[in-house]
Amino acid sequence: MGWAPGTKTLWTAVNERDGLGDGLVPYYFTSVRHGGFYGWPYTYFGQNEDLRVNETKPLLVKKTIIPDVNLGSHTASVGLAFYTANSFPEKYQGGVFIAQN
Repeated sequence: MGWAPGTKTLWTAVNERDGLGDGLVPYYFTSVRHGGFYGWPYTYFGQNEDLRVNETKPLLVKKTIIPDVNLGSHTASVGLAFYTANSFPEKYQGGVFIAQN
């Protein structure tokens, strides 16, 4: 997790659940909203219901926040760092690096 420089926005890289196949479930990078619900354990990557969960919560499913950035399945993010320097090309200015295993 990390605070975006110059903002009050917290961001996180999330390693989602396994066991749904090679192409599922996308891990993601997203802003953290106060009081936000991100799906666990009822949904994955937004409002995609995990059919392995016996208890349903339709109201929670409807309010599940869709992540900002899809990082792909099984990418195993282990950390992040916002880039605040100016040594790299302009396209990296104000960006974030996400370390993956």
